[in-house]
Amino acid sequence: MREPVPEPAPEPAPATAPTAAPPVPSTPTESSPQPTPEPEPTPEPQPTPEPEPTPEPEPAAQPERTPAPERDPAPEPAPTADPTDDATSAPETDATAPITTPPVEPPTAADARRALQGRIALSDGDAVVSETVVYFVPDRMPADAPSTPDSSFEIATEDKQFRPLVLAVPRGSELRFPNRDPILHNVFSVSPGNAFDLGVYGPGSEPATTMDATGAVNVYCNVHHDMHAHVLVLDSPWFVRASDDGRFELTDLPPGPGVLHVWHRQAEAWSMAIEDGPIDPVAIELRIVRPQIPAHLDKSGQSYQRRDRDPYR
Repeated sequence: MREPVPEPAPEPAPATAPTAAPPVPSTPTESSPQPTPEPEPTPEPQPTPEPEPTPEPEPAAQPERTPAPERDPAPEPAPTADPTDDATSAPETDATAPITTPPVEPPTAADARRALQGRIALSDGDAVVSETVVYFVPDRMPADAPSTPDSSFEIATEDKQFRPLVLAVPRGSELRFPNRDPILHNVFSVSPGNAFDLGVYGPGSEPATTMDATGAVNVYCNVHHDMHAHVLVLDSPWFVRASDDGRFELTDLPPGPGVLHVWHRQAEAWSMAIEDGPIDPVAIELRIVRPQIPAHLDKSGQSYQRRDRDPYR
């Protein structure tokens, strides 16, 4: 009969069961095997998809901005690469070597060309300083000397005068004498080497002749005694007439020594040796020794004053 005593012992076990009853319904016994649903709280690891920390890559994007300054130093090595490129291009500079040749070019002789300036004064007579011709003759004519211009020269007859009164031309030039007067003229010269007679010609005609010899050529009209002109034929392309105040300038003169000449139809010829190198300005005085209208005869060697003279023959 004492064996039933153990039966009350199970009663305390239900006492513990009521404690578990409040969390679970009358099926607590079944719930005890269901603690397995406790893995359902495993969704709590859903917070583990903590992609929310993914904002941390956002600061990673910020370092991407920092490389931008890193680009600044990048150009600094770039120049260092440039010298290496230069070193590599050094053999290529051999092609540029001809660029250094221009200073060695023969045309550098042009750099040695010079200019000559000066002023002329006339004394002891009635003359016009602008009728002075200044020219330079080098001791050795350079191969690249300016050539004779293709165009011809002219001295016109107008108002019973020659215009211009003085003219310098290179040797071999053609010289025309257009008649711009309403009357007849007969232009001639008896100067050695360049003597000519254009005959009687009327308005609008333009007879011409060639200046074959160097030197001064006196030109007259066989009809009108007071008409006279003076041509200076030169073997040099470097010549110029003086200005109204006597100033002159010769440019592009070749290097080397030579002679400076000054010519005026009423004065004695003047000359000066010029050495190689720069040329200082010169002051020149010419003394007038001839009248404005030189004494001369007609083309036949007769006086213009002869009564039986026929100016149109």
